[in-house]
Amino acid sequence: MGYYEAVIERFGSGPALSKIEDLPTFFDRVVCINLDHRGDRWARFQGNVINSSWPFTSVERFSAVDGKKVPPPFWWRAGAGAWGCFQSHIRILEQALHDEINSILILEDDAVLPQGFSDLVAKFLMKVPKNWDGIMFGGQHLRKPESVADGVMRVRNSNRTHAHALQGRYIQAAYQHLCDYPTHIQTPGHHVDHRLGVLHQGGQFHVYAPSPWLVGQRDGRGARQGWRPGNQAGTHRCLREQDRCFDRLY
Repeated sequence: MGYYEAVIERFGSGPALSKIEDLPTFFDRVVCINLDHRGDRWARFQGNVINSSWPFTSVERFSAVDGKKVPPPFWWRAGAGAWGCFQSHIRILEQALHDEINSILILEDDAVLPQGFSDLVAKFLMKVPKNWDGIMFGGQHLRKPESVADGVMRVRNSNRTHAHALQGRYIQAAYQHLCDYPTHIQTPGHHVDHRLGVLHQGGQFHVYAPSPWLVGQRDGRGARQGWRPGNQAGTHRCLREQDRCFDRLY
């Protein structure tokens, strides 16, 4: 592989987004995972979308798998809620493959969008390499990411699935990876984001993230994880002391 080809392989042949007018069609589908009995969270999320000047196609509500109604297998060690979340992602990816969707943005109803999100995400996507397979708009880096442009990092292993996108070959790869239960059973405490982090770590896919993060996440008490007062776009903070968080090291 020559120098030019290597640069294209590493950074793409151009930006993912060329003009703001293309934002409404940037993703073929956008879904938000929400349990049927949590209409309050769905209403709050919808309000946040309106206030953020949402730039993409309309958000479709996905009826989440309830881990209490659909219990996990005997080897699972991460709890019923995590199992429901895991299965919800599998179903979403499966449907995307069935419908021949080329790109999809998956949100969870605890995602928090900042005011002016449309402008912030447009500036970010105009720097993201065109060769992207995945994009994480919010998360937690477990391995130090690689800087590829001002405000754009290549993910090496990141957690959280409250705001992430997949495109092309990565949709099928993520689906097959999550369905690989013989391997997953060796790490029965892994949530869906842990499993996807393993896929990032392999290095065969181009997964990018903004620096700082653009989408925060509420915790169980309604607090905003991944946000700090005074930061317009929000910056992820470690949630537990033992987390290896590389925020602000890059």
